Amino acid sequence: MKKTVFPLITILLSLIASLIIAEAALRIGSRSVPYFNILNAFHKGDKELGWVLNPSFTARFKREDFEAVISTDEIGFRKMQSTVRPADAAERVLFVGDSFLWGWGVSQGEVFSDVLQNELGEGFRVMNRGVTKYGTVQESILLKKRLALDKPALVGVMFFYNDFSDNVDGRMLRRPYCTVENGKVVLRNYPVQSPVLGGISRKIRSYSYVASFLAYYWDSTAAPFFKQIIKDGTRNLKFGKGSAAPARLGEIPPSLSTGSAEAQKTPPPAPEISGTQPPEASAEPVSPVIVDGKIPSVSADDIRIMEDRLAEMKAECESNGAAIFVVYAADAGELKSKLKSAYFSAMEEICARLGIDLVDPTDAMRAAQPETGPNGEPFYFPRDLHWTPLAHRISAEQVRDYILMHTSGGKAAAK
Repeated sequence: MKKTVFPLITILLSLIASLIIAEAALRIGSRSVPYFNILNAFHKGDKELGWVLNPSFTARFKREDFEAVISTDEIGFRKMQSTVRPADAAERVLFVGDSFLWGWGVSQGEVFSDVLQNELGEGFRVMNRGVTKYGTVQESILLKKRLALDKPALVGVMFFYNDFSDNVDGRMLRRPYCTVENGKVVLRNYPVQSPVLGGISRKIRSYSYVASFLAYYWDSTAAPFFKQIIKDGTRNLKFGKGSAAPARLGEIPPSLSTGSAEAQKTPPPAPEISGTQPPEASAEPVSPVIVDGKIPSVSADDIRIMEDRLAEMKAECESNGAAIFVVYAADAGELKSKLKSAYFSAMEEICARLGIDLVDPTDAMRAAQPETGPNGEPFYFPRDLHWTPLAHRISAEQVRDYILMHTSGGKAAAK
């Protein structure tokens, strides 16, 4: 017995010593911990919203397309890093949105809100309240909480096409969502039944560099490798006569809704809602451009829910003395087309009915140079399909012009 126990104790102590040495070496030699899956690092659970950002947190977000150092501030939003410091009496402009506003893959100082702060100057204070993977339903709840605290004069809602599907997808009851019942929009899963929780593994990764690095290499290398093996295996399966082969892992049948560009792989489609009908035909031409592998389409219920949420946001803004507008973030496929997509046409009609201005930087990107910037820099990361720093800059310039025309500070400066 002793002959067996002693070697085991020796192996265990050697393993512990190796882990301690590796932990010390990584802490000394690494600037910050890399993460491939942002939900494992930047977020924590929240009963109202499903998840929020961890406050006072800095880490590297590293994928094939980029390596960005990202920081959050003490209240749990993307930390501002502009060259211009707002004056104490600066006019406040608040933005809500998803990963495009948060700055997916873009380092501190290059995010839309940082560039916009520099463009507007010290007479304005730009507040970035973007959270990755949010839909408009979550944004409307967040905005209601932040209006009295942030006291903005102007509110911008950044829209990306997957907001339509995010609004009806509860992500296994991990966030609030909406349904349409008897013609009325109903908020569901609020408070959230199963918010994103910390968990033991998440806590270990937050304290241990070794665990974080192992998680990074699993998410970035090992997991995709095994998924590819499974995917290749399904190609060799044979089906009986007349039976259709299932969609491959990571793909989605063209008849179903697509998922978020934030997920890199196509996530499960939004739950089907009874009574959903296609929207009425638009008078404007709709682009046949392929967005995330399918021709864009928006259901009548998707439109109804989006309009309901934006109407509520507008009412909340007006009751707090603020005006509201929408910023349209086009998909990479939309940028290549000169026609309007179904997503843009739907948002254009919704905003027109509600009396909300829609700011679209897409034409400015096309004018710079189709598909790439003046120096050959792409507007979107090749795999993650989010804005590069160049797209953040051009979008900020377009929004700057709108803000200067629609705020008292901007009008005063123009005189």
